[in-house]
Amino acid sequence: MGVPKADGAGSSPVAQPTTPKTETAPKAAPPPPAAPKNEPMVKRWQPGEVPDAASGKATVFEAKSGGGPAPAAAGPVAAPGKGPNVPAAGSYPTPADTDRIANNPDAAARNLDITQAYADLSKAMGQVVGSDNANWSTFATWASKQAGASIRGEDIPKAMNDAIRGVAGFQGKVDQVNGWLKKLGMPQIPDLPGRLAQKMVGAMDQVQQAIGDGNQRVFKEIAPEFSKFVETFKGDTKYDQAKVDRYLQHFQPGQEKLKDAFANYAKAQFETDPKKKAELMLLGNNLIGMHEQTRLQGDIQKALNAPIDNVLKPALKKIIRDTMSNAGPFGSGKWAYDKLDKAGLIDKAISPILNAAGDAWRKVATDQLMTLATPSGTLKLGDDVPKGFPPNLRTIDNPDLKKVLDQVDRTPDTTRGSAGKDWASFNDRMNYIVDLFRSYGQDPKMFDPPFPGRTGSYSKGGVNGS
Repeated sequence: MGVPKADGAGSSPVAQPTTPKTETAPKAAPPPPAAPKNEPMVKRWQPGEVPDAASGKATVFEAKSGGGPAPAAAGPVAAPGKGPNVPAAGSYPTPADTDRIANNPDAAARNLDITQAYADLSKAMGQVVGSDNANWSTFATWASKQAGASIRGEDIPKAMNDAIRGVAGFQGKVDQVNGWLKKLGMPQIPDLPGRLAQKMVGAMDQVQQAIGDGNQRVFKEIAPEFSKFVETFKGDTKYDQAKVDRYLQHFQPGQEKLKDAFANYAKAQFETDPKKKAELMLLGNNLIGMHEQTRLQGDIQKALNAPIDNVLKPALKKIIRDTMSNAGPFGSGKWAYDKLDKAGLIDKAISPILNAAGDAWRKVATDQLMTLATPSGTLKLGDDVPKGFPPNLRTIDNPDLKKVLDQVDRTPDTTRGSAGKDWASFNDRMNYIVDLFRSYGQDPKMFDPPFPGRTGSYSKGGVNGS
């Protein structure tokens, strides 16, 4: 369920030397035209590989020469004042860039841009504060890439079909409906599970819409804050409390956790004790995570609680209505269906199938939200975080971090019990997320590029995009 890897397509070919025109030498063929500026960032999609919505509309990506090998993962950065800690202009999005990306109405193309922008902000943050510890944008890169698979609806028809056929006793319920139709003198419904699965695929539009809305909402609010932080503190050689205070003044009511998070990132920039720095970074990540998950609550509930009665029931009834309408002379099958439906007998007959199909629906919808592919493996969010804590985070000393963990971590200092069983619950999500951040925050693979061979192309201006 990921975005296909780069295959090197999309790079502009190098023109060959022109052969002088003679009687015997053929005229050199002109070089093919360069790839369009709005070329999708991963590769030149072939028709049918992804929905048209994602083709040709991602806006901020350019191919590296020849597709190239993946950029090296960000490694440890020299201490401020002793090496480069100034990201190049245009290597990360300005707030104006993030606004442009967030306002793209095409959710699929927008997600591609969001994912790359998060990766570039993560790298820029690593240059400023050090990349021994991941920042929130590092994790957001992979969450956004995973969201893209759901937004584009990859493999949903097969997943829905498999889920329906996997429901225990489903075929028996289908046989009951077919037996009922037979008693009425109506034809059987061939491959009802497969036909219902195809009808149900449309219901995933609600999940895709909710995921796309959440992806956009979080990026639009949080990504500019990373850009402002980088622009404000890049190149600094020492901690300046007065400067930090001035910077923090722009946060608005309702953004208290964001404000505290970036205040802790600012402290981490010049912290030389590895444990203290790791705890400051984890604290910042957790605070942004709490703010983010609060903002996403409505989108997640909408995605998991899509109206089964308003989607699945009409789909199933339409299959039966179409089957009966094609039977009997002079529309008698349609007449019979209408009479039975008015008497409530159709609803009664399909209730067992509707319940089973609803179980399958919830399984697929939940799987769409509860899988996270990372460079270190695919995580099932309904299982415990599979990795232990790094040595300097096995115990926590920072009192502010302890306070946050006390609020949301039900199993302190262990990943046992971290599984998010009810992803519609804010507390269940945060119980998992804080352990995810703590376990994977020093994994260098988390800084891998999400789309190898591609890079963002941003304005060269400052925080206002000038």
